[in-house]
Amino acid sequence: VTLSDLSDAELTELVRQNNEQAFEEIVSRYIGLVAHIASKYRAELFETGDFVQEGLLSLLSACKTYDEKRGSSFKNYAVLCIENRLKSVFKKTQSKRYIPDKSLVPIEDVEYINDSSSDPEQLVKLCSEKP
Repeated sequence: VTLSDLSDAELTELVRQNNEQAFEEIVSRYIGLVAHIASKYRAELFETGDFVQEGLLSLLSACKTYDEKRGSSFKNYAVLCIENRLKSVFKKTQSKRYIPDKSLVPIEDVEYINDSSSDPEQLVKLCSEKP
């Protein structure tokens, strides 16, 4: 019996046992669905690939939390998990307080200006003189 012969529920059980090949099989079955759901979301500084990555993370989470005894198919459960995560990510990106990771600068890379001047014009001149 190969992994491709197993049901989604059987594969999720293997994923919970940290079987990477089982997760790869789930991904191969659901990557199209993840991409389709991700394609519905657009956000500034986020590419569709970013949403696909988030969708794959939620697919992994769905594998680890799926319970066949609850009566839902894995596919329906996974869709719900993916949709919820992508909605959450989208809302976070639309928040006025959200700063994309790509825009963050490590504190070690910040140059401090040791100037007691409180004149903003002088500070701007100092900053523009820096290479």
